[in-house]
Amino acid sequence: MAEHLVQVQPDYTPPGPLTLVYPLQQTPTKYPYFVDYVRQYLEERIGYNELYNGGLSIQTTIDPKDQAAAEAAIAKQLAGTSPPLQMALASVEPGTGYVTALVGGRDYNVSQVDIALGGCPQPAPPPVKVILQSTCQAHPNSVVLGGGSGRLAGSSFKPFTLAVALSQGISPQAHYNGPATFPAPGCGGVCVIHNAGGESGSFTLTTATWKSIDTVYAQVIQQVGVKAVAQMAKNLGVWTAFDESDFGLSYTLGTNPVSPLEMASAYATFANQGIAIAPSPVVRAVDDHGKVVYDDSHPQGTRVLSAAVSDTVTSILQGVIQHGTGFPTAVIGRPAAGKTGTANGPTDAWFVGYTPQLSTATWMGYGTNDSTPLLNIKGVAQVFGASYPAIAWHDYMVAALAGVPVESFVNPPPLQTAPALTGIQPPPAMTPASDTGAGGSSSMPPPPPPTAVAPPTIAPTTIFNPSTTTTTVAPFPTSSDTTLFPSPGATTTTSLYGVP
Repeated sequence: MAEHLVQVQPDYTPPGPLTLVYPLQQTPTKYPYFVDYVRQYLEERIGYNELYNGGLSIQTTIDPKDQAAAEAAIAKQLAGTSPPLQMALASVEPGTGYVTALVGGRDYNVSQVDIALGGCPQPAPPPVKVILQSTCQAHPNSVVLGGGSGRLAGSSFKPFTLAVALSQGISPQAHYNGPATFPAPGCGGVCVIHNAGGESGSFTLTTATWKSIDTVYAQVIQQVGVKAVAQMAKNLGVWTAFDESDFGLSYTLGTNPVSPLEMASAYATFANQGIAIAPSPVVRAVDDHGKVVYDDSHPQGTRVLSAAVSDTVTSILQGVIQHGTGFPTAVIGRPAAGKTGTANGPTDAWFVGYTPQLSTATWMGYGTNDSTPLLNIKGVAQVFGASYPAIAWHDYMVAALAGVPVESFVNPPPLQTAPALTGIQPPPAMTPASDTGAGGSSSMPPPPPPTAVAPPTIAPTTIFNPSTTTTTVAPFPTSSDTTLFPSPGATTTTSLYGVP
């Protein structure tokens, strides 16, 4: 107790008699962000002593092919830029929840904050009321956080509103008037929501999704309710999703801070026909006596959305890539669904998308703050989700899925729709008129919960050695740069509080 203990800091040694304390030394690894994720994940599940003193052999979910593709895709888009500009990526298998690739930032040696894992947002102080608490707030040890506070999701959050609308019986062909601006209550007063480029017109729910029409989605969330959207996002896998009393209708435009991993996981639930499986970086861990101390070799999911609604969301999101804001940068030559997202300024740019086999989220922004706009980057005046994030997503998915058989999504059955859903009272000429479409419900039974059999441990590679042995193998034996940038008027942006 009398010793003067000082933790070692780079390039600084305080004067005087002292005892320098060095941190636990780790074996260098090619996968530092992923290894930190594994370490924190298992610390919460099996405990510190078992992890560091159990002589464990840990089989992780990382696919070296996917990880190399992810690092290459991010490095390519960051080439020619400098810190604090950052990008992050997370990739998840929909049927297992296995995390196959994770890039937490530009350089682990510079910053150990893992943007791919994000943080847990703190609610505003009273008098603001928390209506729905997030998973990470209610159960802080249930998720692994990487530091920071998460980043605004922008329009990549809209599919959660879409899922609620379809679940409540709103037809994909329901018509809305989408004015250039829409006065929306909330945000401590009245917010004026703007469409990117001042676009206006008549839209169906489907085309409003393809074109990412903010003023239509403000009307939709006014119909279905902010709390319902927050609950849907939470159920699908967004562990930071919460609702407080001053969010207002802008909530559908991505005011909830999120991380790439939870967005990839939530979209994976759509790919998995409404069955949510928590993301995991570990297949199993075995101690030095051969005892299995952790086993996730047969992941089990929970149905949180009907297959019919989930497949309809997927069908609409395919149109984002084929006809909407994701075209042509996110076209990968096989069936894929996704959504662009650009938040406030723009300060955060996203592309989140999936195939039946893989769900991936990419993000770009400034790592030191969430207020510096993404302007004049490598010749692009304004960075949108359809530019660098979508290109990185494209490059990664093409490489990660090379040699993987092409699979198509399930065609959705007709949804049962309500006869008339016009339950909002915006200014004149803004009230949506509902088109009920074909109607009818599906008689198809929901698919059984997915199961996955852990792969055999082959060609183990040591990646993590805290006096233990960690091996990683590919979870399955799987596995022309585009420079077109849509004009700002054809991309998606989130306009909060009157900021175009």
